[in-house]
Amino acid sequence: MKPNTTSLGSLCRLFFRRLKVSAFIGLRYTRAKRRNQFISFVSVFSFVGMALGTLSLIVVMSVMNGFDAEIKHRLLKVVPHGLFETQQPMKEWLNLQQFLQTHDDVVASEPYVSGFGMISYERSLHGVALQGLLPDNALATILKPSMLVGSLEELQAGQYNVVMGRLLARVLGVTIGDKISLTLPQLNVTPAGIFPRMKRFTLVGVFEVGAQVDQNLLLIHLADAQKLLRLGETVSGVSIQTSDMYEAVGVVANLNAQLKRNDDPRLSKVIGKDWSQTQGSLFAAVKMEKMVVSLLLMVVIAVAAFNISW
Repeated sequence: MKPNTTSLGSLCRLFFRRLKVSAFIGLRYTRAKRRNQFISFVSVFSFVGMALGTLSLIVVMSVMNGFDAEIKHRLLKVVPHGLFETQQPMKEWLNLQQFLQTHDDVVASEPYVSGFGMISYERSLHGVALQGLLPDNALATILKPSMLVGSLEELQAGQYNVVMGRLLARVLGVTIGDKISLTLPQLNVTPAGIFPRMKRFTLVGVFEVGAQVDQNLLLIHLADAQKLLRLGETVSGVSIQTSDMYEAVGVVANLNAQLKRNDDPRLSKVIGKDWSQTQGSLFAAVKMEKMVVSLLLMVVIAVAAFNISW
């Protein structure tokens, strides 16, 4: 079937006719008579200002959106997409793990142990977030390409080895094989007095993902974390990885609704949090920056548009 060239030509002529009218009106109000050269100058200057403001808005928002997406991509390499835990450490976490794996969008679920402490080497001190995991779980598999030196397989139970981020290793001035001390916010009561809990670890690996976790995350074996935090056979919770990290918010909300309706009272007390909640402060700060920058640039455009209309 041949295209209707007559109608196409008519549309083109109509478009260019309207374009000429729009250009005529625009130029009419940006020009002025010889007696009003100042008004003409202000109009042209305002027009250029609005164009530059619009260009700045597009460029800055593109940069901010790209920065936001890159931070999410890098951070979620080492942060679980969802965490499911109760107010007390979990003893029978296998039931929860089996339940979470029934969801179609959950590709992996693993137990974890988390805590906080202070790490020291010679005269350097730094606060860290402690995370105990199994070296063959989903998070470890995702983190393997980001390892600079060493390997996560060297996290063996009972050996008290540790893997940390590049920035943290640089701040402490440590290299592979160095002994570092970890101090926990717990106390040991002995006949000689009360002392904080401390343990010596050996650095066996350094990773880099280009996010905040490079300077505050410490990875150890799950069994070592359980013994260090006196958890016995219990864990802090169960983490999940979803097929699409951007769909994790809906997946966790759906699992929370299912858990509340579950007949098992132990599962009904479990509460899940997605990555937007566990890392909410960081992404809230990025969102606030985007809003403020957008508002400032819109003010620039509004001022230029007001000058043109005036």
